[in-house]
Parts: sequence; C-alpha cells; structure tokens
Amino acid sequence: MDRKQWWLSASLFGLYLALLAVGYTLVGSNPPSPQALSNQASLLILFGAFAATGSMLVAHRPENPIGWIFYTSGMAGAFSGFGGEYARYALITNRGSLPFGYEFGLLSNAAWVWALVQMFTFLPLLFPTGRPPSPRWRWVGWLTVIGFLIVLVSTSLTPTIALGLEQWRYIVENPIGIPGAEAVLTNISSFAFLLVLVSAFLSAVSLLFRYHRAAGQERAQIRWFAYAVVINVGFLSLSEITSLSEIIGLEIHDLLLVLTMMTLPVTTALAIFKYRLWDIDIVIRRTLVYGALTLTLALVYFGSVILLQSLATAVGGQRSPVVTVISTLLIAALFTPLRRRIQNDIDRRFYRKKYDAEKTVAAFSAGLRQEVDLEQIGERLLGVVEDTVQPETVSLWLRSTKKPD
Repeated sequence: MDRKQWWLSASLFGLYLALLAVGYTLVGSNPPSPQALSNQASLLILFGAFAATGSMLVAHRPENPIGWIFYTSGMAGAFSGFGGEYARYALITNRGSLPFGYEFGLLSNAAWVWALVQMFTFLPLLFPTGRPPSPRWRWVGWLTVIGFLIVLVSTSLTPTIALGLEQWRYIVENPIGIPGAEAVLTNISSFAFLLVLVSAFLSAVSLLFRYHRAAGQERAQIRWFAYAVVINVGFLSLSEITSLSEIIGLEIHDLLLVLTMMTLPVTTALAIFKYRLWDIDIVIRRTLVYGALTLTLALVYFGSVILLQSLATAVGGQRSPVVTVISTLLIAALFTPLRRRIQNDIDRRFYRKKYDAEKTVAAFSAGLRQEVDLEQIGERLLGVVEDTVQPETVSLWLRSTKKPD
C-alpha cells in the first residue's frame, strides 16, 4: 500500500471512528441497560469491521463498488446509532435542546435499513466484479431501490415512529404524520419490504448464475464468499433452533454472532485481493471436519455426564465430581481416532478425487519398500501420476549412473 492509499484508507476509517465518538458522547447522557449496551457494542464492532474492510478495498480498488458497499454499510450502521441517540437526546432526554431531532431519528432508521439492503442485495448481485452477471440483472438493483424508497416514504408519514433497537426502542410523535393512515401506510410498507426480500432472493440466484458461468479465479472468489454465507446461515439457524443465547448467555452469544458475521468482510477482502484463493478447499474441508468433530465430542461429553451422573446418583445418592473427570478423559481419548474417522468419511463423500489420490499414493509408498526393479518402479510411478494428477501427457527421465568411457 503506497502512502496515498494508506491516507485514504485511514481517513475513511477515521471518519467512522469520529461518528462513533459523537454518538458515544450522546449515549453517556442516557446510559442504556447492560443488555442493550451489549447489543450496541456488538453491532459497533461488526460495522467497524465492515468500515475497515471497505476502507482498505476503496483505497486499493476504488473502481470496484464492493469496497464502497462495505464502507457505506459500516457508516450507515454508525450513523444509525448516532442518529438514534441524537433523536433520543433532542426529543426525550433534553427535549428541545437540539434541532432536527425527528429528522435525525428518521435518517437513523433509514440508514439501518439501507445497510441491510446493501448486504443482502447489492453485495451478492455485484460480487466480485462490481457489475451484475449480465445487463439483464440490472432491474434487480432498481427493484431494491424502489422498495427501499417506498419503505422510507411510508414510514415517514406514520403518526408515530419507533426509534432505536429492540431492547432500547422508544416511540415519538411524528410531526408530519398523517392521522388515521397508519394501517394503510403499514400495508404499503409491508408490500415494499416484500419487494426488497424478492430482490434479495433474486440477487442470491444471480450469484448462482454467475458461478455457473464463471471459471478459474472468479469461481474461486465466489466460493470464498459462499463459504462465509454458509457459516453465517448455519450459526443463525443453530441459534434460532436451539435458543443458543439462553444456553450460553446473551453476551457470549452476541460475541459469537459478531465473530461469525465478521467472516463475511474478511473472506470478501481475501477474494477481492485474490490472496491464496485456492486454499478455500482446505478451509472448507477443515471446517467440515472440525465442525463435525466438535459436535460429536460435545454430544459424547454431555451424554456421558448425564448418564454417569444418573448412575452415581442411583448408587451413591448424590452427584459425583469424578464423573466430569471421567468424561473429560473420555473426550481426550476419542479426539484423535474420531478426527481421523470423520476426516476419512468427509474425504470419501465430498472429496472423492482427493481421497482416491491419497489412497493411491499410500499404496504406492507401501509397495515401494519391497520393489527393487528400477523399471518396475518407473512404470508404477507413471501410473500413480496418471491416476492422481491426470495430466495430458506424462514422461519420466532417469539420470544415467554410467560413467563415460
């Protein structure tokens, strides 16, 4: 990164931090509950990652809209927090002390929606080239903009407006709202929101269409992006199905959610900068292996604890701390054989060529210890190369050991 790019990146991210600093000052005048503060901190870290990634992408690839999407999404998230706190201070905490309280509150909600719209619609539609897969897909972007504008106008005219996040929400009167039109405006807003959802679905379809037509480097870039999407969808689904926040606590859940969602800007930056793109297969393979291994070990651990504690209670009449030690030792003993078994199963099911190649190389290595004929070794080596690498042509040169006369 040259000095000009460094200053551009630092200036963009510095603007994000300055917006946060002003918002934090306003928060101090009306501190939230610990739960709301935890949610706010998690969102600020997440949008900070978006802004930082966007700053680097804009500095290196200013012509690619992907960097601007990340940066403006991060700034929209920061402005959403700032605008909401400005409106709270101007309309509730110290009413009338600051001008344009309602306008800042409205822009705060609009910024939050716009950040989500960009992430779920424009990012998959334009990734990785910064253009739709073909001109025929441009109408999806316009559909998104139209839906967003309708949502913005309809919510701006309701008699009351809700500001802030779920755990920190407050209702204020709308000075330009239309009395009695709340039901109609709500229906219009719901219809416009449906348009945005449809455009988000079509954007995902466009990414599949792009992947089908892509080759080489672009296909690897899409696979990095898809990897992050699958990780996020998987965590959100698991959290929803199992009520994960109640099991591990809200603070830990929010931290895991932020770390999971940060994979999106990180993998996108790796794809745009084209850094070790082909390692995505290794990353996916290890994610499958260690994800399945973690789940299996967790089930074994909790199952053994429940079973052994039940037996200890039935025999001795009380719970025993020895059960936890036994379960931990059991997990330690099962780790290596389970990892090998799961890795072999995943390779055999999802990476069949790699699995077959490893088996072929292992068999060749085992037979090499018993082979002494150089010609036979050469023929077997050529066969292994053809089976594993599958080149168009293959030949073997052997260095002559005869000394010249």
